[in-house]
Amino acid sequence: MVPAIILKGGDADAIIAQVNINQIRERLSVLAEAEALKQLVNDQKLTQTEAAKKLLKPRSWAHDVMKVWKLPGPILTDLRNRSIAFSHAKVLSRYLDKPEIMQFLLEKAKTGDVAHDRLATLGVIAEKEGITNADKFRPQKISITKQSWLRVEPIREGVRVELHLHKQDSSTEALKKIREYLKKVG
Repeated sequence: MVPAIILKGGDADAIIAQVNINQIRERLSVLAEAEALKQLVNDQKLTQTEAAKKLLKPRSWAHDVMKVWKLPGPILTDLRNRSIAFSHAKVLSRYLDKPEIMQFLLEKAKTGDVAHDRLATLGVIAEKEGITNADKFRPQKISITKQSWLRVEPIREGVRVELHLHKQDSSTEALKKIREYLKKVG
């Protein structure tokens, strides 16, 4: 005997049930939830508000997600292939009317070194001061040893340095590398 759940309803009800059942079994990815929202809005003709409510999500989430689906096809392919994170795609969707900035941010997102909040900051800088100035604020990864590295991020008034130190590496040597780098950048 196989346990089963039998539900009555239309296609929209089936999509909602599928999402809810999968959420119980294991946490769905944001992309899977976003795909369900897109189906409910585009195929089942629910409003964003109705679809979000059925998926137990806020209306603002639905608005952001539907904006992501307006991104160009190659970016959506990158999203589905996990070349970029959904949070990065949300940032990119803010620049639908500014393709140069969107492309600049896409390149940064694909490196995997930029968190979505930092990507959003780069977008604001690119919009106000130009892409060339925004590129100066791009984080860099500097190897210390095979396992340890620095994440160096220029900020408005200085630089932020994160040390990712492997347990087998010397903290003294790592601090020496940090000092060398800071002397070099001035």
